[in-house]
Amino acid sequence: VWDVRYGNNGGAVVEFEDHLTMFEAHGNDTTTLARLDLANILVPGKEVTEVIVSHHHFDHSGGVRAAVSRGLTIIAQRENEGILREMVARPAPNFPDALARNPRPLEFIPVDEHLALDDGSMRVDVYHAVGHMHMANAVFAYIPRHRIMLEGDFTTHNWDWHWWGGAYLDNVERYGLDPAINIPVHGIITTFDETIAAIEEQVQRAKDYCEQTMSDGFYYWGCPAQYSRD
Repeated sequence: VWDVRYGNNGGAVVEFEDHLTMFEAHGNDTTTLARLDLANILVPGKEVTEVIVSHHHFDHSGGVRAAVSRGLTIIAQRENEGILREMVARPAPNFPDALARNPRPLEFIPVDEHLALDDGSMRVDVYHAVGHMHMANAVFAYIPRHRIMLEGDFTTHNWDWHWWGGAYLDNVERYGLDPAINIPVHGIITTFDETIAAIEEQVQRAKDYCEQTMSDGFYYWGCPAQYSRD
């Protein structure tokens, strides 16, 4: 398992018996193709054949067209299929991107509650994210052998505030996971304890901000911030 990112954004690349799987087509053509080109030299004879897309927000799906132009299969929560197909179908005549220059159809694998990618040499479990106020139709991934969590928008290590901090532990507990390492799309790799500590600090700052702004008669979106470890 490698962390392959462009600047502070990216995600993991996971080795299977005869191919690689990348988490997230983040950013745009340039960032996604750069990550793919690097990933494809990690293991002689193996290249990325599929990309897990956490959710459809523009920064997380901006590289989907580039991935499809390389013939990669897209794995995402089932409810994202419509918007992803629309994105791929657009012709881009004025400013041709990678897909406009090399048209290919979208190959899509849906995730309902759980999808196991397992070929005997590696297993990646892809789960539907639940209880997440930022992204309803989303997935994250977990590698049980290495206890690695792969996620987009559950955490960002240097956020000032965190409005949906409880979602991380809610999903860990719902699916009975035991992560030791967190590889986010935004930020840096952290241990599980570092991840939870950062979330709790960000949630507390959000609560403090909410308390201050509400006392001033200003009701900021996301307030009151809610979080519980129970």
